[in-house]
Amino acid sequence: HQELFEFSEYCPDVPVFVLENHNAFDAINAARVYGFTGIDVNYWTMNPLAYYLAKRHGLEILVYTANRTWLARLLKRLYPSISITTDVPHLMQQLREN
Repeated sequence: HQELFEFSEYCPDVPVFVLENHNAFDAINAARVYGFTGIDVNYWTMNPLAYYLAKRHGLEILVYTANRTWLARLLKRLYPSISITTDVPHLMQQLREN
């Protein structure tokens, strides 16, 4: 995270996100400590408490990698303000249109 912090010092206009695939709470803590824009966590690590804490601290939330439309729908229903990363954007386009 130190390298990301140094980068953010040189390029303050570029959003910086903590990437974490095991623990969303670690990502939230690091983003708060370093003053980053948000977190980017594996979708299966997202939970209601992590979502609440991230939103409470003004962090943007990205989740990866949801490649099934039913899963993306569920994630958006549970966590309305997340952004979703996918390997199949052509399948997810229908969600955006609805």
